[in-house]
This record gives sequence, C-alpha cells and structure tokens, in this order.
Amino acid sequence: MTELAPGRVSDLLDQIRARRIMVVGDVMLDRYLWGRVSRVSPEAPVPVVAVDEEAVRLGGAANVAANVASLGAEPLLVGLVGAGDPASHELNSLLKGYGLPTDGLVEDADRRTTVKTRIIAHHQHVVRADREDVGEAEGQVAADLAAAIRKGLERVDGVILQDYNKGTLSSSVLREVLPYLRESGLPVTVDPKFERFFEYQGVTVFKPNLREVEAALGTALTDDESVAEAAYLLRHRLEAQSVLITRGERGMTLLEHLVLTPLAADGVTECLLAVAQKTKAYVVMGVHVDGPNAITHDLCGKRLWVYDPNVLGCRNELILNLAVLREDAVFGDLPTIHPAGRSGDLDQSVAKVWLEAGGELE
Repeated sequence: MTELAPGRVSDLLDQIRARRIMVVGDVMLDRYLWGRVSRVSPEAPVPVVAVDEEAVRLGGAANVAANVASLGAEPLLVGLVGAGDPASHELNSLLKGYGLPTDGLVEDADRRTTVKTRIIAHHQHVVRADREDVGEAEGQVAADLAAAIRKGLERVDGVILQDYNKGTLSSSVLREVLPYLRESGLPVTVDPKFERFFEYQGVTVFKPNLREVEAALGTALTDDESVAEAAYLLRHRLEAQSVLITRGERGMTLLEHLVLTPLAADGVTECLLAVAQKTKAYVVMGVHVDGPNAITHDLCGKRLWVYDPNVLGCRNELILNLAVLREDAVFGDLPTIHPAGRSGDLDQSVAKVWLEAGGELE
C-alpha cells in the first residue's frame, strides 16, 4: 500500500496553488435540518422532529468547486440551474460568498435547481427529501453548456467532470465537448455515476467507486485481484490513461500507464514484456506495486499476468524468473527469442501475438 509522506503532500499542494480548474457537472444545494425527537406523530407512525438548527451548503459539483478553491486553486464552475427559482438565487449567493464565479452557470426554464434536504435528529439521519428535475440537457440548453465549456478551456489548466446523473452531463453535451477536451491536451478527470458510464472515452483519469464498477460490469468485485482486473478492463474499454477505483474502507486501487522493461532478464520475460508494449497489452503484476513513486521492484519468482486487450477475459499466466523492473525504461528492437526453456514455456497464443508484433522465433 502506498503512503504519502508529509513532504510529498506539501509538494502536491504547492503544485495545485494558482492553478485554474474547470468543474463541470450537476450543481445543487444541500440543506440540513437538525433537531430533537420526543414523540411519534398521531397522524402516522413517524417521529416528529423539533427543528433547532438549519444550514444550507454547496452540494454536488458546486461543492467540488469549493474544495478546489480550498486547496488554493481557482475553480471555474459550469452547470445547470433553474431560471430564477429561489434555490438558484440561494446557490448564486452562496457561491459569491465563497468568492466563486457564477458566470458558468446556465439557466434552464424547465428545470428546478436541485435541493437535497436532510433531517437529522440526535445525530441520526431520519429522512432526505429531494427537489429536482433530472431530464437530460438537450437542444439550446445543451448548446449553451457546450459553449460555456469551450469558452472556459481557454483559461484553465485542467477539467473535472462531476456526474451525479442529474442531466447536466447529458449524452448530447458529452458528444459535443469530449472531442474538444481531448484535443485541448488538458488533464480531464471524470467522477462518473451509473448512467453514461462508458461514454467518457479517452479521458485522463476515470474515477468510479466500487459499487458503480460492479453495476457497470455486472459482476461482484470481492478481492484485490478482481478489482485490478476490472480496472484493466475499464481502462481498455474507455481508452483512459488511468483508472482510480475508490473502495470505501479498503482504500483505493489506482491503475496507471506503465512501460516496463526487464534488466538482465531471461529471454522469455523479455519477450513477454516486449509483446505487452508492442501490442498495447496490459501487464499486471501479482504483487502490491506502490505506483509511480516506486521506481524498482524485485519481482523474482512472482506471477506475471498478461492481458491481451484483443481478447478480453483471456489471460496468460506464467511463472517467470524476473529481474528488477523499471517503469521509466523503454524497449528497443524486438529481440529474437526461444519459444521454450526451463524458465517458462511460451504458449502458442503468446507466440502468435509475438510473431504478429514483428518478433522472431528460433
């Protein structure tokens, strides 16, 4: 498991300060009512909450923008609000109170600004009431959102797409703006929900939670191996640079693009890793790897999984005598390798991929 040292955290915070980050997504208000319960209603078997305190806070993508600002960056918020309804005025007032811009908010006359009201008594969440319209942005509203996003790209250093399935990041909007985002070269991070899960093609970081991944893939993810496998499938299907799966109390699983090469490795190992690079297959190591800050790993005698992206779900497992691997090294020309040997036999499927990649067998 990777742990961030205090110095590394400080460096990361220094890097984000003064950066301009566009946050696009479903904005909302979170209203909280705190009180006490001393009796049950005579009208129905429900508690009567005597409200003592009330608060309204930024929610959804608006809360993400506030968090970006709290880290020292400058957010640009793009989202949908109702046209002049009381909640939109309240939202604008809160944003201005935080010093956050409101010029990226698009009004929709057919939509109410989303408000989630939570009633809490004796530290227990009693009930939540949602006031919202969740139809997808279409027509002129979608065009206005796309225009606001394109305009914002001229003055930001990165983009966060925050989807709560409330309709802002509709299929119409995504079809219009994703090509612009990819062409911009800016880092684009997506926090998806259940709908439109696979429409976020070619982004920099795709960050679902475990439950969302299970729903999208239609399978239960019960251990580290199954989560890692799901991350690789997602990265291939979405053509994302990185996949980060949040797992609640189990932490997070991060899959990044790594180019690996063996140092003083045997021919079979070299062949296998070269195939992975040349064919854009994905290499998964059956050990805990600490990510980009861990430059070398002693994987001697460990199991190496090689996934062929052309045959999803097909896995070649070989026990290899591995040397030290470096993530920053690159392959040169494909070597000529021997298809059999005591260190591990190449099966026919790997040999076939190897030959198709331009390698030679002796």
